[in-house]
Amino acid sequence: MTEPVARKSRDFWAGSLNDFRLDWAMLSSLLAALGMCEDATWAARNALSTECSEREFRDAARALLEVGGATAVSEVVERTPPDAAYQLVAVRALLDVDKAAAVDLAWTCLSHVDAKEIQELLDVVVTGEDDADRLMRAVLDNWEMSQARTGRIATWLVYNGFHTEARQITTMLLASRPMSKPDYRRVTWILTTLANGTATVLADAEGRPAALRAQLVGLLHRTGRFDESAALMRGVIKERPPLNVLVMMGAEWYPPPAELMSAILDRIDDCEYSDLPLLASILRSAARTEEANELLARAFRHAIHVEDGRLDDALVMMLDHRGAGVADSIVRDILAEDLSAIVRLDAAECLARSGLLPQAANIWLNVAVHHGEDVGAGTTAADLLIRTGYRTELEAALEQALAVGRMSAATRKRLRALQSWCSA
Repeated sequence: MTEPVARKSRDFWAGSLNDFRLDWAMLSSLLAALGMCEDATWAARNALSTECSEREFRDAARALLEVGGATAVSEVVERTPPDAAYQLVAVRALLDVDKAAAVDLAWTCLSHVDAKEIQELLDVVVTGEDDADRLMRAVLDNWEMSQARTGRIATWLVYNGFHTEARQITTMLLASRPMSKPDYRRVTWILTTLANGTATVLADAEGRPAALRAQLVGLLHRTGRFDESAALMRGVIKERPPLNVLVMMGAEWYPPPAELMSAILDRIDDCEYSDLPLLASILRSAARTEEANELLARAFRHAIHVEDGRLDDALVMMLDHRGAGVADSIVRDILAEDLSAIVRLDAAECLARSGLLPQAANIWLNVAVHHGEDVGAGTTAADLLIRTGYRTELEAALEQALAVGRMSAATRKRLRALQSWCSA
């Protein structure tokens, strides 16, 4: 081990942190890598003695453990803040040095660590039935923990073969009301993978909102429980739920059953924009191509009149469902409307991204000639035409426009300026 540097050398390190763009934690890592053990410990302790970020805590804790080994374990544990995020960092650092200490600390933060991190802790603390029993007691003693956290514990248990414990937790969770869609999806999925769990889920479903039961319809269908799924679907339909609930169920069948398709068609006028892509797919799967096309056309007509950023989405849906053959019709509809130059440019960009350059060029030509006072939009359209090989068409369009007698002086001046710019 290298002898500790002199006091003045430590003063050098302390005074040079800014010069080298280091902090105490980074310095501790550097000194540990150089084998300067006592000085790495000194720098790490400086880092841990002040309020530090998770990254700084991680670097300092690792440096302490690297140079101190097992003798530094207790110090790292003592210096770990009570915050669960820091405790998780400490668990990761301790695992390679002292697994028992890591396990003890993992149990400490299990009840309050973020839900998405909890499965990592379970990999540390649960290695057998005794640990699973202890975990169950911890869950029951801290039942106020969030449904998301408890559900992730149950998911880990079922994946790792602890089915009895998973069933107990999910059955208790199922008795909780209300439940969010993600929590309900997780709990019902776990129970339907366990023996006799489907009966428990179906018995509970009667009191659930239609949206949750529609979600369960899909789960049962995907897992091959077709009779149960169909019966539940019919019950949901009888309640006349919102269209988005019917669409959620319809997405599970290709094509949907006749009774579900009928319910969807009865409510199709209630369609929200967010339901359009899925609803159009459902209609086409049921050989309802005419209704699907009309739905998409209606969305497109709405989008070109309401500048809310949805025109691009509407165009993509039209092209996805109806193919490139509809592009010319799209261009005609856009040019027939009194749309701003920016909206027309957005539509042309969407067509160009889809490989429909001739159709995009038609719109760019229109913008280059008819951009009103938005000179920037006209210049942008002209630039795009030149860069994509349509200079000749642009020059002809500008020449033809300038040949028209009835035009304001300002408009003529703008077009001549654009013509000169194109010829430069």
